[in-house]
Amino acid sequence: MQAFITANGSSIPIVLSLPVLALRVLLVGSSGLIGGHLQDFLLKRPEISWVDTIRRKPGATASSKLTELIAPLDDPEVYNSFQSPDAVFCCLGTTIKKAGSQEAFRKVDYTYPVQLALWASKAGVPAFHLVTAMGADAESRIFYNRIKGEVERDIAALNFASTCFYRPSLLLGDRSESRPMEKLAQQMMPMLNPLMVGPLKAIRPIAAKDVAIAMVKVALNPRPGQTIYSNDQLISIAHS
Repeated sequence: MQAFITANGSSIPIVLSLPVLALRVLLVGSSGLIGGHLQDFLLKRPEISWVDTIRRKPGATASSKLTELIAPLDDPEVYNSFQSPDAVFCCLGTTIKKAGSQEAFRKVDYTYPVQLALWASKAGVPAFHLVTAMGADAESRIFYNRIKGEVERDIAALNFASTCFYRPSLLLGDRSESRPMEKLAQQMMPMLNPLMVGPLKAIRPIAAKDVAIAMVKVALNPRPGQTIYSNDQLISIAHS
């Protein structure tokens, strides 16, 4: 950071040394494809002092600055187990097939994130980060896109100092769960990517680790207000 002192009418630049950040974060959804990468990257950053997570079962990662709470998300009081963080990351997401119904899908992709955001807002958390999806639109006739849009809309209304929504396209990476159609699409991408130019470039698949890298970079340099990061922007930030 530069500042200026004045000597004999001339401005002389000086460099100010800023302290390293020491952010405490809460991550929900660390067992997922993006959330797993995000946890790893957060733990590696010296600016992150502590990572709290909520999981359904213990993870394989051991770290001196990681706390895992094994608990269901049905009771929003579970969040009161944590010290108020500096930022919350929500990477929850499922499919209708895995959830079993539209109602069950909505619980994971809308109800749980909104409950988390309400708690964070009351706790005075300044920054909230949420992974949604390309095509999120609260007015969409497509159920999936509509739920993603509704969760963005209702969390944005809580007016965090910084609210960030991430809208990736098809995710590339190895999942612990089986998604046959997604796996097939991933296998075809090396052949299709060279053809995805012009308007198609915006919907090209993105590596889950790139989404996580972009999220960490954004969190360490937060913008005030609400920001939506498109698939193209996530790729650009991750590789910048």
